[in-house]
Amino acid sequence: MKILLLVYGEYRSADIATKTWNILNCNPDVIVRTQNESNERWTKRNIFVNKKITESDVKNIFGHCKIELEPLHEFKRTNPNSDINLNIRDFRYLYKKVSDRINDYDIVAISRLDSTFYIHDIETFKKEYDKETIYVNQKPVVTVNGNFIQDHCYFGSSKVMGSFLKNLPDTVIDSHLEIADYILENFKHDVWKGFSSIHLRLSMNEIFENYFLTNGRCKNKDDNYLTFFRNFIRYNHTKLENEIK
Repeated sequence: MKILLLVYGEYRSADIATKTWNILNCNPDVIVRTQNESNERWTKRNIFVNKKITESDVKNIFGHCKIELEPLHEFKRTNPNSDINLNIRDFRYLYKKVSDRINDYDIVAISRLDSTFYIHDIETFKKEYDKETIYVNQKPVVTVNGNFIQDHCYFGSSKVMGSFLKNLPDTVIDSHLEIADYILENFKHDVWKGFSSIHLRLSMNEIFENYFLTNGRCKNKDDNYLTFFRNFIRYNHTKLENEIK
């Protein structure tokens, strides 16, 4: 089975977050677009971290992969659709890089570099996934502003992911709301049981780092991580998320 993994966004906590990426156990082809600087802030503790990022940092995570390392503010100069949400800018770019061969793959995933990305029991997913479904991070939520879906990661067959990336709306003002509508209007969608992905903030790094020091990176089916993550969401996530703001 051939898997393509498209990765985007600032590096930040990538060295910790990607320990959850059990898709890497499946030897995917990887294409990364990231920036040559990385910024993180923990407002409550008045901590700001700026790091210079090199290709070696990326290869330490993914091994052999294709990398575009661009200046941190390149989006101000190169943004053909004037996308406000930079994830959509990266989606468009990464699709162009693979549009001529995306159908060669069975599964395609796209995820933000500083985020967790755990597909529970990934071997079962590879056998049973619905080739007509785009797998999302959450079921749509109706808010006062419209339909809402977390907008930083998606996965599914090359057929559905190719269509998703190829036909993104020309103009996207709010990627949570408009991509939610785009999915609801055009795609069958679902959440794989046990899947999880969050932005791993600076305030959260120590908890995850300590977990991995004891348990190692995520396995293909990792009940220990599933329990750890559910407890983290229940007891820690909201508080630590608010501390960065």
